[in-house]
Amino acid sequence: MYNIIIKDVDDMKKRIVAYILDIILVSMISSLISMVPFINVDYNKYKDKFDEYNEEIKNFESLKSDFTTYAEDYELSLDEYENLINDYPKYADYLTSKYDELNLSTDKLDDDLNSTIILELTDINKDILLDYSYNLCKLEFIPSIINIVCIIVYFVFVQYFLNGQTLGKRIVSIKVVRKDEKKASILNLLIRTVVLMGIVFTTCNLVCLQLLSKSDYLNIFYYISYASYINEFLIFATSLVNNDNRGLHDLLGNTKVVSVLENPENVKIIDSEIV
Repeated sequence: MYNIIIKDVDDMKKRIVAYILDIILVSMISSLISMVPFINVDYNKYKDKFDEYNEEIKNFESLKSDFTTYAEDYELSLDEYENLINDYPKYADYLTSKYDELNLSTDKLDDDLNSTIILELTDINKDILLDYSYNLCKLEFIPSIINIVCIIVYFVFVQYFLNGQTLGKRIVSIKVVRKDEKKASILNLLIRTVVLMGIVFTTCNLVCLQLLSKSDYLNIFYYISYASYINEFLIFATSLVNNDNRGLHDLLGNTKVVSVLENPENVKIIDSEIV
């Protein structure tokens, strides 16, 4: 029994190592293709928007630092207030309303009020960053499609023509076969890949991104994310529960992972149809 447990752990480690290696390879290929301007026409726009996003994060940290410094004496002078609205125009409306509402030119600040202002500024910043995130997602449409295509080509077609192996699986000497240990078909590998890589959720997200308004998309995005997390949990849980480490992706794809070293007769399985 102990030896079986050790073997299962070793098999799981091999699968994890192979998965990480394959994901790194596919991500690199997908990124390189996405950097080609005539393929990804929004590449430069994405870079500019991403730079703006990072700058906005730094800008907000500076705002918090300046406000904290100005409020150290529990006062906010007119000059300090004007510096804030001039240096951070996106927060000017809030700062102006707060300044007028609390009569900060004459009244004292306190620690609770300082904390409240910081929290309210943080909420404004979240909305600003959310808007940037939405625009970045829109500009990532083509790279996302490229990534899906690369995943399918690599994990389905390349793996099929290499007799159930990817580069990562070949390095750790494992391969994917059907449950009956015949060569996995393209359909087996496609179902397995779609479930394992969450392609359904990625596709659904891209469709919603193109068809829905920003507010509607942001609302449904959380549900898509939760569904994706549930899928990942089920894959992990079923892999642990099943004695042969078959996860949800293997169960639905009617596949399993075997060791090439322990199953040399399976190295060149050819008795399978494409579908």
